[in-house]
Amino acid sequence: MKHCIKFYASFLLIITSCGQDVGTSEDFICDQSVSFSEDIVPIMDTYCAYSGCHFGQFAWGNFKRYEEIKSRTQFIITEVFDFKTMPPQNASGPTELSAIALEKLECWIQNGAPNN
Repeated sequence: MKHCIKFYASFLLIITSCGQDVGTSEDFICDQSVSFSEDIVPIMDTYCAYSGCHFGQFAWGNFKRYEEIKSRTQFIITEVFDFKTMPPQNASGPTELSAIALEKLECWIQNGAPNN
């Protein structure tokens, strides 16, 4: 009986730990059209491109410019979706992207990060 309980407990632990993370680049399927100018620019302005962060001559890129955002899409995937370290907890702006912002950002990247 003890072995059955251990087996079922292990089984439940495995099953519940296999849940899908929302917004990860491998699992997320984009079902919407996202515009750089209408959707991504406001996200960058709110969460990334302000004084002290990805703005001006910042070493990790000026996220006010399309070319720099486009060239940093792997950084965005890694830091925002995989490691969840951006925006940082000590940011002077919001420290967490909204679910809608994450979805739009993921869709835009999946669609090739177009300048539209």
